[in-house]
Amino acid sequence: MGAATVLVAEDDPDIRELFTMALESAGASVVAVTSGGEALEALRKDQFDLVSKADALVGGRLVARDA
Repeated sequence: MGAATVLVAEDDPDIRELFTMALESAGASVVAVTSGGEALEALRKDQFDLVSKADALVGGRLVARDA
């Protein structure tokens, strides 16, 4: 089994970078986006083993409902 692919949807750049660095250091492949719309686009294009999204992310509920 290969490395996990994780989608990180976070609008705060510091938190997004922290998550990305931690996941990559654990061997995961990370796709990081800054908005709910970008997350939906990524989910439509690729498959992910895990999705991490900010609760306060604008459009976050839409991502959870439509994914």
